[in-house]
Amino acid sequence: MLNQITSFQLAEWEAYSRLEPFGPLREDARFGMLAAATANCSFAKKKDDTPFMPDDFIPTPESRMDELDDLPSGPKKQTADEMLGVLMGLPGVVVKKRDE
Repeated sequence: MLNQITSFQLAEWEAYSRLEPFGPLREDARFGMLAAATANCSFAKKKDDTPFMPDDFIPTPESRMDELDDLPSGPKKQTADEMLGVLMGLPGVVVKKRDE
């Protein structure tokens, strides 16, 4: 594409992107704002009771490594009762008991 546009057109696009940002970094910022607003309207709580900010939801390479360090060594196997408890906690779910 760069070999098909002039330097003037490239400069115009760069100026436009400063006025109206676009691209993956801007998309991350938009989704961060949406996620923060949603979390602040829900009953979600941070450990220090401060409101969520968009940066809390924008992934960075450093934040991903911190998450990986906190992962347990292996998956925990759920019992049938634990699975049923999760299912029953979903809104609108009705589970019929089987006749034994």
